[in-house]
Amino acid sequence: MLAVCALAAIPAVMAAGQDNEKQVRICHATNSDTNPYVEQTPAIANNGDLNGGHLGHPDDIIPPYVYVDKDGNTQSYPGKNWDDDGQAIWENGCQPTTPPEPPAPDHAVRPVHRGTRQRLPGPLRLRQSELGRRDAAA
Repeated sequence: MLAVCALAAIPAVMAAGQDNEKQVRICHATNSDTNPYVEQTPAIANNGDLNGGHLGHPDDIIPPYVYVDKDGNTQSYPGKNWDDDGQAIWENGCQPTTPPEPPAPDHAVRPVHRGTRQRLPGPLRLRQSELGRRDAAA
């Protein structure tokens, strides 16, 4: 009976040994102008992929890492967007090292042309041409 229990436990131990219990800290791209990255720590699968499909995200910053494949061999991933800029952002807690540009205003500034009517706040409404005549008379 003891031998049967021991043999039944072997597949479970082997399967558990094939999973990587490692994780890697990455900067996940958000497509936001004000918060372009968030820090995440996905698990590394035994095929080297990251939980959540981050290897397929073109703008994520992923440092190099090692993992154990399904055959027990140590493999390495070279990193993604791991240039000087990516490393600086990763080392800065996934925050840009220079603040992002403020968003452009969503309203257009329209020039006022001479002789056009303007609506002024309050009950007073004058034409621009009338302003010129009053100034000249004074």
